[in-house]
Amino acid sequence: MPAEPAAPAASRATLPAPTLAQVQPALSNLVASLPSGRGENMAQWIDSGFRAHPDTGRFVGRFNQLLAGQRVTQLGQVRFSSRTQGVQLVVDGVIGLHTQDMNNEARVRDLHLRAFFQPQDGQAVLTHLVAEKLQ
Repeated sequence: MPAEPAAPAASRATLPAPTLAQVQPALSNLVASLPSGRGENMAQWIDSGFRAHPDTGRFVGRFNQLLAGQRVTQLGQVRFSSRTQGVQLVVDGVIGLHTQDMNNEARVRDLHLRAFFQPQDGQAVLTHLVAEKLQ
């Protein structure tokens, strides 16, 4: 798993970590992007200042690999939990995906997704995504 992104030193001392309530709109956007089945569509929600980071490319590749040859037909249960890590809020999500493969075989699988948020200019911004596994 890639190292967790660090917040700039200047912001560590002065800004509190975002709350789950503050990042809820961004999480909703991520969940709404899931039916596309494309990591690029999810990565668009990463703050533009962090999007060029190599970890974004790794996320896109990993997400696309996890869903290769499958179509998301429906979203199931979505569960999020969060914890603070310095000035970051780390959100772990488990999202039920109803998928269908090329042979029209349907499955329900859980996507484990981790999102990192930090404060920037008075707002919580998404800085990093990790697709951990699809079970």
